[in-house]
Amino acid sequence: MGADSEALDLFLNNYASDDAHLIAQALVPLNPNREDAHSLGFSVAELAEQKRDVELASALKWAYENTPCAICRCRVVEQLAILQQLDDALLYECEFDAEECIRAFAKKQREAA
Repeated sequence: MGADSEALDLFLNNYASDDAHLIAQALVPLNPNREDAHSLGFSVAELAEQKRDVELASALKWAYENTPCAICRCRVVEQLAILQQLDDALLYECEFDAEECIRAFAKKQREAA
């Protein structure tokens, strides 16, 4: 990956909804190192914030599972909630996240339900 870990940034200006499936397919088989996982997770979160496409849910879930960055995981969880794609299993996992803001967000989501 290396320099290619920022390739998702190309979609920021050229994204179409059909691209979400291709992005998810490309991410799933990857086993990135910490730096690449962070770059990819950041890019997925950025893309989801800008495009607000429910089709990006699979890529966002991949990012949550793979990024070591608590800030990126928090952004991902917020985007999944906005897209109404924060399922019970991931919400439960969020309750045990190392990051306190994610745990608090999950608790708030559970109380609201």
